[in-house]
Amino acid sequence: MRRWPPVLWVLVYLASELILLGSDRRWSALAAGMALALIAFAASLWMALGRGVKGPRPPWFRAAVGGVAMWYVLSAIAAATAGVQYAAAAIAAGIIPMTGLSLWLAVVRQKTVAEGGHLHDRSAAASDDPHPGVGIDDETPLGDTPEHSDAYEEEAPAPTRRRPGA
Repeated sequence: MRRWPPVLWVLVYLASELILLGSDRRWSALAAGMALALIAFAASLWMALGRGVKGPRPPWFRAAVGGVAMWYVLSAIAAATAGVQYAAAAIAAGIIPMTGLSLWLAVVRQKTVAEGGHLHDRSAAASDDPHPGVGIDDETPLGDTPEHSDAYEEEAPAPTRRRPGA
């Protein structure tokens, strides 16, 4: 199950290609592409918000998904002024970005562990992990990571100036 979120990108790519082929009135390619995109979207939501992936689910996950969904609903409402087909296209256009967000949230869940009521990024200590990702750490100040060098703490020698013409 550790490889699921990234592997779904292959399905998203294939769906995108079929949708592009279907835009030239190849209805079977369009239908197949939309079906694959919906399958990838459903699987990504299941992993990000459901039980598809092990890891804690912070409460703001639902707000992130809801915010992106609201953007595409508002886009569809605005597009509806030009016609119903444009509203449907706006909703369909939101499937791929929503899938991307859900896949990212699923990877974040995989790389996060809850210990003592706090969330910790377990990927920071797992340099041998073949599946990279970034987890949530709610205790470390923003921008402070264990990957930063300590070189800035060491005092550097004062720069020497050369005389002009020397």
